[in-house]
Amino acid sequence: YLYNFPNIDIHTASNQVEEAQLLASRFAPDRVSFSKITDVGPGSAELDAAKDASVTILNEIGLDPGIDHCSAMQMIERLKAKGHELTSFISFCGGLVTPENSDNPLGYKFSWFPRGVLTAGLNPAQFKLRNRVVKIANNQLLKSYFPNIPIYKGFAMEGLANRDSLGYADVYGLNLDKLDTMLRGTLRYRGYSELMEAFRCLG
Repeated sequence: YLYNFPNIDIHTASNQVEEAQLLASRFAPDRVSFSKITDVGPGSAELDAAKDASVTILNEIGLDPGIDHCSAMQMIERLKAKGHELTSFISFCGGLVTPENSDNPLGYKFSWFPRGVLTAGLNPAQFKLRNRVVKIANNQLLKSYFPNIPIYKGFAMEGLANRDSLGYADVYGLNLDKLDTMLRGTLRYRGYSELMEAFRCLG
C-alpha cells in the first residue's frame, strides 16, 4: 500500500519491505521524505543513500515496530536522567482487539497485511534472558512462546519472542554486557501460539 500526498511531498509505504526499499531509493534523488512501518532488515543499508540527499527516512514507525520503540526510548531516557542504570529490558507489544471482540479461536483480528501476521510466526528469534542468550529456530518459534505475560489480572496474555532482540541494545543506547535480560516480544491472547503452530504444521 502506498499513500501519496502530492501537496506536501510525503509518501508512506506500509508493509512490503522490498517495495518500501525500492520506493525509498527512488525518492532520494528527488529529495522526497519517506516513512515505512516495516522492520529494518537486510538491504536497509540501501536507504542510507537518502542521507546524502537530506531526505528524512522514518523506519519502523508503526505500532510494532514503532510506538514500542518510542515508548522504550522515553522510559530509558527518563531513567538515565535520574541517574539510574538499567540491568534488564523487557518489552511486549501487540495490536490486539478489546476482549469483548476477541470472539474467534485466535483471539485476533487482522488490522494489517494478513500474510505478514501469518509469516511472523516463521521468523527465528534471539534474546537474552537471565544472562543466557537464547536462540530459537524459525520452525520452533510458535512452540517456544511465553505462556503467561502478567500485564493485568483481567487479561490472559501470552508472548512470542520478536526476532533479534539483542541488536536493539545499541539502538536504545544500552550496554548488552551489563544487561541480564534483553527481550522484545509480541503480545497475544492465550491460545494464539498453539493454534498458529497447528496451522504451520498443516502447511
